[in-house]
Amino acid sequence: MITTTFEKLHDARACKKRYRHLAKSLGGIKKYGKRKPITILQILDSNGLEDAFWALKKACKIKDEEKKKIQILACDFAEHVLPIFEKEHPNDSRPRKAIETARKCIDGKSTIKELNTAARAAAASSYAASYDDAAAAARAAAYAVARAADAARAADAAATAAAYDDDERQWQENHFRKVMGNKDD
Repeated sequence: MITTTFEKLHDARACKKRYRHLAKSLGGIKKYGKRKPITILQILDSNGLEDAFWALKKACKIKDEEKKKIQILACDFAEHVLPIFEKEHPNDSRPRKAIETARKCIDGKSTIKELNTAARAAAASSYAASYDDAAAAARAAAYAVARAADAARAADAAATAAAYDDDERQWQENHFRKVMGNKDD
């Protein structure tokens, strides 16, 4: 399970208001402990998806097996809104191909070079579609895999690009919980 601590959140310059909100929800920093691990799901429960992604990007040490979960999450977020893009642009398969290539790369069945090519094509697609959210999400998902060291930042970008309404945001939070909460994958 991905964790951080109050100490790491403080050192990463967490927003004071959101930091205090988390501290209050966990019973206070003194009672909880400055160095006691805080799971990413505790942050999600207390502060929401945006703060969970901020913590992933800024205050968590992410192991290789956890990077894979975040990469999969980015692909899932992008794929979930892909039908919106495809309805508007039925002849443009570049975002779908970027997501498919990203998933293949995660599984070791595609190269980074192939993935970079697919990600650039998805980027061109999103520019052609006036920064269409679904295409932007696909591009971000592809880059999440291409730049595994920055997987949390790209997954957050995919989530942000895809969060066009309350139902989508709720699906993202539920899916984040499901993917990040599974200790066996």
